[in-house]
Parts: sequence; structure tokens; C-alpha cells
Amino acid sequence: MLPTHTKAFAALSLALALAACSTMTGTLFPEKPPNPVAAQATVLPQAGTSFFNPVPVAPAASSGTPQGERIAQLRGRLIAIQGEISARNASLSEIRQRLAGDGALYRIAKSEIVASPTPPAATLQKAQGALDRINTGTTALDGEMRVFAKGAAEANKLMVESGAIKDGTEEDQSQLNTLRGQTGATANQL
Repeated sequence: MLPTHTKAFAALSLALALAACSTMTGTLFPEKPPNPVAAQATVLPQAGTSFFNPVPVAPAASSGTPQGERIAQLRGRLIAIQGEISARNASLSEIRQRLAGDGALYRIAKSEIVASPTPPAATLQKAQGALDRINTGTTALDGEMRVFAKGAAEANKLMVESGAIKDGTEEDQSQLNTLRGQTGATANQL
């Protein structure tokens, strides 16, 4: 026979071990799997759509200081960048729409070619014509995207140049901070 203290210690050890198992069981072997975290659905724009709503550039009167004149020049350049991008946006949308249509025509012609043991010459010509238009459209799209990339680079250059403006009046600093915010927002849009 075991002494009473040993029996009590064994019972206490057994109780603690079982208590630990019950908490570990829930952690190691959960009864119900946790609900997966729902990833936010990213809504992509439909083919051929593009919206560029430029950040409004706040008008401001020049303070008459050299810093104020430089801020006015930077503001004018930002407005010019936004104008160029806005003008090219319609062209970009039109190219995307054409490419989507040409891609659909190519897929239709390709499925006709694959389905037929000897495809007619007209179907082959339709497929080749669609591929040629896709190639032309891709080149045009590349040109438009280069304009957007140039606009983004110019906006980033404006940010760097605005960082070089030092001193000035309190009004200059306020205008400069506003311009930096507008320039940063424009660069992020591009």
C-alpha cells in the first residue's frame, strides 16, 4: 500500500494532467474548424473601362516671394500633367475596348479552326486579321501606357523639387504642403 500523501499526490497529478489535456485537446484537435478569414474581393475594372479623375489642384495666389513663385510654377506643371493624362485617358479606354473586341473575334475564329478538320481560308484570314489588329492595338496601348508612366515620373519629380523649397512665408509653406499632398495623390493615381 502507498502512503496517504503519495496517493493524494498521485490523484492531484492525475487531475492536473487531465485538466491540461482538456485544454490542449481543444487547441490541438478543435471540434469545429475556424471560419476562414474572407479575403476582400478585389473588383477589377471591366475590360475597356478607365477612369481618371484628377485630384483638384487648389488655386492659390502667389505670395510674391521667390518660394511662392516656384510653388506657382510647380502647381502649373501639376495641372499640365493632369491635363495630359485626362486627355489620353479617352484614347486608352478606346484602345482597350478595341482590344477586347479583337480578342473575342480571334477566340471565335480559333474555335472554328479547331472544330473543323480543314478550316476554310476565310476563317483563317479572320483569325489572322484579328491577331494583326491585336498586335497593332498592343503597340498603341504600349504608347499610351508610356504617357501614363511619364506622367507618374513627372509627378514624382515634382515631389522631389517641392522638397527643395525651403523657408518662405507661412502662406508659402501652407501652399507647399497642399501642393505636395495633391502631387502625391496624383502620383498614386497613375
